[in-house]
Order: sequence, then C-alpha cells, then structure tokens
Amino acid sequence: MQGLPTFLLCILLYSGFSDAFRKQGVAVRGVDPDDTLDEQRTNELGMFQVSGTTRELTPIDPVLYIWHECRDEQNVS
Repeated sequence: MQGLPTFLLCILLYSGFSDAFRKQGVAVRGVDPDDTLDEQRTNELGMFQVSGTTRELTPIDPVLYIWHECRDEQNVS
C-alpha cells in the first residue's frame, strides 16, 4: 500500500523536472517597431511631465519630440 503513494510522488517529481529542462527560445523577425511610451500636453501654467515604461528584448533608445504652436497674432507688451 505504501508503494503506490511513493510511485505517484516519483511520477509527479519527474514530470516537474522534465518540464523545467525543455528547450525554450524566442525569435524576432523584421524591424522592431517603436513604442509610444507617453504623450502629454501642457497644463494652464505651461508645465508638463512625461514618463513611460516598456518591456523589450533589446535596449531601448528613448526619444523626446516636442511640438509647439507660436501665437504670432498676440503682441507681447
């Protein structure tokens, strides 16, 4: 009677270890598209804050683009 639980325990342990040693891999084909991490507009005081995260297989090259619209019709006194 004690042999059956021991046998089942051995089967469970063996199946757990065999799954741990399977060959695993990841492949990427083509260009890695850029991810937009954050987009913001200024508040009423003209202030803004950006932040973002991503998960990548390769190092990221962060880029910050800033667009502005000048209000030429307003004269500053």
